[in-house]
Amino acid sequence: MSAWLDRETGAKSYMIAARAMAIIWVDTPDYWRWIVREDSRFSTCAELLAVCWLDISGCMPCRMLSGDTRYAAYLVFKMADDCFGLDSPLQEASVSVGEGGTSTAHWIRLQSYHVGDEENGVTEEGAPPRLPHERPDGWMEVELGDWYNHGGDDDLVVRASVKEARFGGNWKKGLIVQGLEIRPKN
Repeated sequence: MSAWLDRETGAKSYMIAARAMAIIWVDTPDYWRWIVREDSRFSTCAELLAVCWLDISGCMPCRMLSGDTRYAAYLVFKMADDCFGLDSPLQEASVSVGEGGTSTAHWIRLQSYHVGDEENGVTEEGAPPRLPHERPDGWMEVELGDWYNHGGDDDLVVRASVKEARFGGNWKKGLIVQGLEIRPKN
């Protein structure tokens, strides 16, 4: 895990390494592998080789975060040159705080169409999905959701996830996961 203070707010920020996240089948060599990337802040990243079911999540105790702060969780990733299958169907992103507590969910698209394409699809509700954008460090990020961290919420845990399990059967490859970033939402 990597930690720092947000320059604007002074609030605590973190990146949870892919190794510390729950990634379904990550230890099955036919589906995922651990790779070294010099542009990563961690020693290894998880590279998707081939799966038809995507399920990635990370969690953190709310007491580690600054109180009275709105936070957002971001999946930080890259795409291998030979990636496929991550543009459709849409993936479901969610953030939940506590067991049975506050939860938000919406649709994302990890691999957006080429720049200049008019359509990036719509959700079942008719809204466009959230799309990734490039960060200053050259990695991509997509917001999974946000929440308000009250006075530290000592006993609660925030969990952020990306899933594509509902549809099944759609093979995908080439997602490189660096980690899950949790930082104040500006």
